[in-house]
Amino acid sequence: MRVIRPSPSARHDFVPGTAPSGPATRVPGPRQRIGACRRAAGIPVRPARCRPYTFDRYGDAVLVASVLSLKGGVGKTTVTLGLVSAAIHRGMSTVLVDLDPQTNSTLTVDVPPGGTAAGGPGVAGVLDDPRRGVVADALRPSPWSDLLRVLPGSEDTERHNHPDPGAKKLARLQTALEKLDPAPELVLIDCPPSLGQLTRSSLWAADRAVLVTEPSLYAVTGVQRALEAVQQERTSRGHLQPLGVVVNRVRPRVSEHEFRLAELRDLFGPLILSPTLPDRTAIQQAEGAGTPIHKWPSAGAKEVAGMFDQLLDRLLRSGRTGAARSGSGRGGSGRGGSGRGSR
Repeated sequence: MRVIRPSPSARHDFVPGTAPSGPATRVPGPRQRIGACRRAAGIPVRPARCRPYTFDRYGDAVLVASVLSLKGGVGKTTVTLGLVSAAIHRGMSTVLVDLDPQTNSTLTVDVPPGGTAAGGPGVAGVLDDPRRGVVADALRPSPWSDLLRVLPGSEDTERHNHPDPGAKKLARLQTALEKLDPAPELVLIDCPPSLGQLTRSSLWAADRAVLVTEPSLYAVTGVQRALEAVQQERTSRGHLQPLGVVVNRVRPRVSEHEFRLAELRDLFGPLILSPTLPDRTAIQQAEGAGTPIHKWPSAGAKEVAGMFDQLLDRLLRSGRTGAARSGSGRGGSGRGGSGRGSR
């Protein structure tokens, strides 16, 4: 029997349990076996390094990430804002979309809520009418950086949270994002902790889903429900992929947290992202002051900022966008923008 190594074109043809075809027997290598198992389990397989991958649904290489949790109080907004801080610190043009009617993201980045004279129509107005002029009127700059624009949330957004929306309503957010001018490099969507129209609209529009949880008794159930929601949207929106699960507010020396974290890793394996985020006072202090975590002057903030940099790297690598920016320390020139070497 002649044994040869698989060619690149045949790498993704192997399925466990099937007989090889052709005159020669192709033996899959470790990467191909792992990839086949990941696909069988529904876990996304990373694109080959030599294959350029960009998101062009919005006309440019725009990466849209939805940050969600179906359990409240786990720090979903903290993770969203940490990724925003990491992106503008790196010099990336970013749009923050606040779909949570609590408007915590909007208030933290120092933008007036939508539906007010200062806040414009906000995201609720955009979901009412996603025309280009309405989107342009709704976008607001943030004191965090000239690189950051915000579609502000409001309590009025709740009226768009229908439990069983049709495809036309679900598509409105994506329609609005297609009309962002100029197109950003990154869009981060802060979702409400429920599975209604708002969260599903976010998944409809997103390329990547970032799930957030904490090491608690109900963490496993919350993650499972969120993954099921992502999988359900993937059946009709093939571009959506789960990036993974960010475990937030971890206390390493608390036995309950160690047990729950081990349980999450045992059940969800590579979907549990590294690093996990520790419970640090600096995070609450920076949010209370309305300041990016990369600008907060403490050792704890510097530690957490580095972790958000790693999570942003993982997000960008998943889409092969921003590779040229890897390791860059450029920041925005706005009132709150960070400069070179400010980490």
